[in-house]
Amino acid sequence: MTTAVLKIGKTTSLTILKTHKFLKEILKNLTRPEWLRKLGFLTLFCLKWLILPALGLFSRLRIAKLDVIFLVFQGSKTDLDGYCPRKLAESWFFKGKPSIAGIITLGFLRYGLTLVVPETAADFRREPETVKKIQKRLKVLRFILGAKAVAIASVGPKYFKKHCVSYEKPFVYGLKGRVFSAEETIDRILKLQNTTTGSQINPNIAIVGVGEIGQAIIKRLKGLSYHAHGINFLRDKRGNVFFNEKALSQLAEADIVFVQTPKGSDFVPYYSALKTGAIVIDDTHPKIRVLPPQKKQSFFKVAIGKDGIRFFPRLPGYANSWIPGCVLEAMVEIATGDPDMNQAEFSRAAKKLNFFARLASQISPQKK
Repeated sequence: MTTAVLKIGKTTSLTILKTHKFLKEILKNLTRPEWLRKLGFLTLFCLKWLILPALGLFSRLRIAKLDVIFLVFQGSKTDLDGYCPRKLAESWFFKGKPSIAGIITLGFLRYGLTLVVPETAADFRREPETVKKIQKRLKVLRFILGAKAVAIASVGPKYFKKHCVSYEKPFVYGLKGRVFSAEETIDRILKLQNTTTGSQINPNIAIVGVGEIGQAIIKRLKGLSYHAHGINFLRDKRGNVFFNEKALSQLAEADIVFVQTPKGSDFVPYYSALKTGAIVIDDTHPKIRVLPPQKKQSFFKVAIGKDGIRFFPRLPGYANSWIPGCVLEAMVEIATGDPDMNQAEFSRAAKKLNFFARLASQISPQKK
């Protein structure tokens, strides 16, 4: 009898100890910033059909104005970890359904809303029906919320325009915002360099990735009398990015390299082709995370800002003060009331509204 009681007592003690350790580990995880973010995201998801009508009512009563809805998708599956547990994010529960991910402060009683879907650009390319469903849901959400514009991150607008019946206002294409972001970043870097050296230079600017955005950037830079040209990359059967001999020789001659490969990691293997002293400007997502061990080049991230505009919580891989080009375009068009500006008019308007390049410099090599 005594032995049995002792065994039960020992088993109970071990169970309590294990439970204590388990609860302690959960509490430890929940207090980490990434888990707090996930907990907040799941809470907003569960309450969204209470929150969204309330926000729509506030907007219509002009208590607080919702200017822009910003839809974010994933640069890679690992980006899902920034929002909620990956298995849950990839389930039918979230697939194709824009969910509240954060708020954008735009000024007194003015704000934007960040929404997120678990799909990647590859999913958008392969699944036209998913893209159509997302656009329909965005239209419903825009009606409920009374938003003035809808912006979609990165290359998203290209696939929405390709797969959907129409991609018109209030949907913003984002090309003018992306081009201004490149133009402003290059211009500010050169002004800083000219101030440091005390001389004016006209550098050899290489735009890596000559798709629709790359071509528009080159056209704008040439219009500003810069010596700009494009460098094409190729893909192997697995979809991996690589450069041929001609592209590598062009890289070796460039003073400024503006990178627009699908992922920042695509460009990392080709650091050896860069000249000493070259300036690398990263406009990829996910961004470049590994820098060369020898500091022979300078690395900057495209990061446009404006005083008072913040993203809460910040977008994965971004500072909370960095404004993506597609959102920038929506903000400028709303402020000016003119969605039909050409690129030169748009860039002047953006500068007049005090949008500027933050020159986010990456100065330390990072480990993979």
